[in-house]
Amino acid sequence: MIKYESYNFFYNPLKLFEKQLDEIIVLFENDNINVIGCFPAQSKITEEMASQSDYFVVFGGDGTVLKVAEKAAIFSKPIICLNTGNLGFF
Repeated sequence: MIKYESYNFFYNPLKLFEKQLDEIIVLFENDNINVIGCFPAQSKITEEMASQSDYFVVFGGDGTVLKVAEKAAIFSKPIICLNTGNLGFF
Protein backbone atom coordinates (compact mmCIF):
# COMPACT_ATOMS: atom_id res chain seq x y z
CA MET A 1 0.00 0.00 0.00
CA ILE A 2 1.34 3.44 -0.96
CA LYS A 3 1.51 6.00 1.82
CA TYR A 4 0.65 9.46 0.60
CA GLU A 5 2.03 12.46 2.40
CA SER A 6 -0.14 14.72 4.49
CA TYR A 7 0.13 18.48 4.44
CA ASN A 8 -0.92 21.38 6.64
CA PHE A 9 -1.36 24.66 4.76
CA PHE A 10 -0.51 28.00 6.32
CA TYR A 11 -1.30 31.24 4.53
CA ASN A 12 -1.32 34.98 4.82
CA PRO A 13 -5.01 35.96 4.63
CA LEU A 14 -4.02 39.33 3.15
CA LYS A 15 -2.28 37.63 0.20
CA LEU A 16 -4.44 34.56 -0.47
CA PHE A 17 -8.22 34.37 -0.43
CA GLU A 18 -10.37 31.41 0.62
CA LYS A 19 -11.60 30.78 -2.93
CA GLN A 20 -8.01 30.53 -4.18
CA LEU A 21 -7.09 28.27 -1.29
CA ASP A 22 -10.07 26.00 -2.00
CA GLU A 23 -8.93 25.65 -5.63
CA ILE A 24 -5.40 24.73 -4.52
CA ILE A 25 -6.70 22.13 -2.07
CA VAL A 26 -8.76 20.51 -4.84
CA LEU A 27 -5.61 20.22 -6.98
CA PHE A 28 -3.76 18.48 -4.16
CA GLU A 29 -6.66 16.16 -3.37
CA ASN A 30 -7.07 15.25 -7.06
CA ASP A 31 -3.53 13.84 -6.83
CA ASN A 32 -4.44 11.85 -3.69
CA ILE A 33 -2.46 14.22 -1.47
CA ASN A 34 -4.05 14.61 1.93
CA VAL A 35 -4.51 18.19 3.14
CA ILE A 36 -5.02 17.97 6.90
CA GLY A 37 -5.92 21.60 7.47
CA CYS A 38 -5.63 25.22 6.39
CA PHE A 39 -4.64 27.84 8.91
CA PRO A 40 -3.73 31.51 8.93
CA ALA A 41 0.02 31.81 9.52
CA GLN A 42 -0.59 33.45 12.89
CA SER A 43 -2.35 30.31 14.20
CA LYS A 44 -0.93 28.44 17.14
CA ILE A 45 0.48 25.09 15.99
CA THR A 46 -0.20 22.35 18.47
CA GLU A 47 1.79 19.15 18.80
CA GLU A 48 -1.28 17.20 17.63
CA MET A 49 -1.59 19.36 14.49
CA ALA A 50 2.08 18.94 13.70
CA SER A 51 2.10 15.19 14.28
CA GLN A 52 -0.70 14.64 11.75
CA SER A 53 1.19 16.13 8.81
CA ASP A 54 4.43 15.32 7.03
CA TYR A 55 4.98 18.81 5.59
CA PHE A 56 3.94 22.40 6.15
CA VAL A 57 3.06 24.33 2.98
CA VAL A 58 3.28 28.11 3.29
CA PHE A 59 1.55 30.65 1.05
CA GLY A 60 2.73 34.19 1.73
CA GLY A 61 5.61 36.59 1.66
CA ASP A 62 8.91 36.50 3.54
CA GLY A 63 7.37 37.38 6.89
CA THR A 64 4.79 34.60 6.62
CA VAL A 65 7.41 32.06 5.59
CA LEU A 66 9.72 33.02 8.47
CA LYS A 67 6.85 32.91 10.97
CA VAL A 68 5.85 29.37 9.94
CA ALA A 69 9.49 28.22 9.54
CA GLU A 70 10.15 29.11 13.16
CA LYS A 71 7.18 26.98 14.26
CA ALA A 72 8.09 24.17 11.87
CA ALA A 73 11.58 23.95 13.34
CA ILE A 74 10.12 23.24 16.78
CA PHE A 75 8.35 20.16 15.38
CA SER A 76 11.10 19.20 12.87
CA LYS A 77 8.74 19.58 9.90
CA PRO A 78 10.01 20.51 6.45
CA ILE A 79 8.28 23.44 4.77
CA ILE A 80 7.37 24.09 1.17
CA CYS A 81 7.16 27.82 0.41
CA LEU A 82 5.06 29.38 -2.30
CA ASN A 83 5.85 33.09 -2.27
CA THR A 84 2.82 35.28 -2.87
CA GLY A 85 4.63 38.44 -1.83
CA ASN A 86 5.87 41.07 -4.24
CA LEU A 87 9.20 41.87 -2.59
CA GLY A 88 11.53 39.55 -0.81
CA PHE A 89 14.32 37.05 -0.55
CA PHE A 90 12.59 33.65 -0.91
